[in-house]
Amino acid sequence: MLVLDALSGKPQANVTVPYLCDEIPHSITTKATTDANGIAVVPYTCKPGNKIEVDAVPKIGKEGCGSGAEATLEEIMSNGM
Repeated sequence: MLVLDALSGKPQANVTVPYLCDEIPHSITTKATTDANGIAVVPYTCKPGNKIEVDAVPKIGKEGCGSGAEATLEEIMSNGM
């Protein structure tokens, strides 16, 4: 997952990326961190047809609104996320 700053469009390093599958049971503590290029490796381990939910939480305080995003593997492969 590539995390970009919404204002500058630049990759964001050291951003926490929490993720989980929308299936029961799921873990709410699974997370990855972006590298210097703004990339976080988020393994897709959801069951077929289920969605993965991801969020991006920067370490420096920035204004923001909204919440995470969710998509199936098929949606991610065809449209991105």
